[in-house]
Order: sequence, then C-alpha cells, then structure tokens
Amino acid sequence: MARRNRKNGKSIHIGDLSNVETSKKALPEGEYLVKVAEVEDKESSNGNPMLAFTFNVEEGDYKGSKLFHNCSLQPQALFNLKGILLALGYDIPSSDFDLDTTELIGLTCGVDVAHEVYNGKKRARITDFYNPDDEDSEEDEDGEEEIDLSELEMDDLKELAAEVGISKVKLRKLKTEEKLINAITAEDGWEDAYDELFGEDEEEEDEDSEEDEDGEEDYESMSIKDLKAEARERGLKIKKGMDKDDIIDMIEEDDEE
Repeated sequence: MARRNRKNGKSIHIGDLSNVETSKKALPEGEYLVKVAEVEDKESSNGNPMLAFTFNVEEGDYKGSKLFHNCSLQPQALFNLKGILLALGYDIPSSDFDLDTTELIGLTCGVDVAHEVYNGKKRARITDFYNPDDEDSEEDEDGEEEIDLSELEMDDLKELAAEVGISKVKLRKLKTEEKLINAITAEDGWEDAYDELFGEDEEEEDEDSEEDEDGEEDYESMSIKDLKAEARERGLKIKKGMDKDDIIDMIEEDDEE
C-alpha cells in the first residue's frame, strides 16, 4: 500500500515490492530445467481439488523466471500428477498413499513450454514434463552420446560459432560460455560442424598407424581438439585463426627443436 507523507507533500511511502511481479513478455517456447518452488492445495473454479505448482527456471538466459501449473486431483486426471512425480524423480508407492507436498519443494525436472492466448494476452504454458536424468542417459538415433559443448574451451566455442555462421558482431555480444553455447545449438547443422572441427575418427586405428615410418606421431590423423591439447601440453601458444595445418606445423617445428 502506498501512503503519502503529508508532512512535506512530496515523499511517498511504498510497501514491500519484493514479491510484486511486473508485466513482462511470456517465457519463450522451448525446453527448460525447472525447480519446484511452491505447491499449494487449492480448489479449481468448479470446486474440484487441485495442486497449484510454482516452478523456477534454473538455467539459461531466463534463470529465475517463474512458471505456473495447475494439476487436477480428480480420479480421471491423476495421470497428470503421476507424470509430474515421475519427472521429478519422486518414488511413487504401489498403493494408496498420502502425498506430503513439502517433499516436492526443491526437486527438479525438465519441461516443454508452449504459448497460448489467455484474455487476449500471450502466456507461457507447460505442455509436458520429463526427467532430465533419463534424457541425459539416452543415446541419439545413431547410438552416439549427446555432445557436451561445456567441455570445450572458450576459444574452441568461438571457432565453432564462426563455423556455424554466427557473425563477428553477434559473437562479441556473447560474452559468457552459456550464451555462446545457446547461440551455437540454435543453429542448424551445428553437430556436423562440431564433428568436422573436433570429432574423432569413426574407426580406431591400430597403434602402428599412429606412428609414421620415422616413429613419429601421425598428426594428420588427430582431431583438431587433440592437436590443441598436444600444443598446450608443450607450452605452445595457439594464435587466433590458426587451422589444423597451422597447428601441425607448429608442433612439428617443436619436434625438430
């Protein structure tokens, strides 16, 4: 509540604004890692029991944003609650049980978010829940593990960003690893670009093939990621714009010294 200070007619006392949310654009559509912030036992407009969930986004540019989801407790709708509990990793008993909603606070899950128009305004709505641990353990259609770009160093990420077509102007604005990774993965064909730059050969070569006739390593067969690691171990400085051949030349020169 706002209260005017009548003493001077200028100062206005304002109440606590910490829990007051301002109007803002709807959270963009996509997948998010969220944490349960609050679960309230309520009744729907029809007087039916339901649980009102409040989730906080845990990662990315929209970390801290809130998402809301109502879950009916009507018998015919309990499959929705089961899906949420499974996504949160909650251990569901095999018979009737009393759910202590406080046990759900702090648990995390993945959600798919889509937009809907409500009272003339666009808002974000959770359309699906999933367990992120299950997602991480799955392999893609080719039987390969998911690429983890967080393992790359910033210089490698910038090189990959340039490879997928991100302009230098935009690249300068992406100052954090997280923003850089988000920008890269938003581009089509980034996985192929990653394989081209850092991927390993599909077939493992025998130890004999790792050395040439003089007993030296076959640098041509190494990925650029491994070549950079080799160079760094030797204390060699990798300059901006150096390609695979440049790095090999630098390592070979070091071999001759």
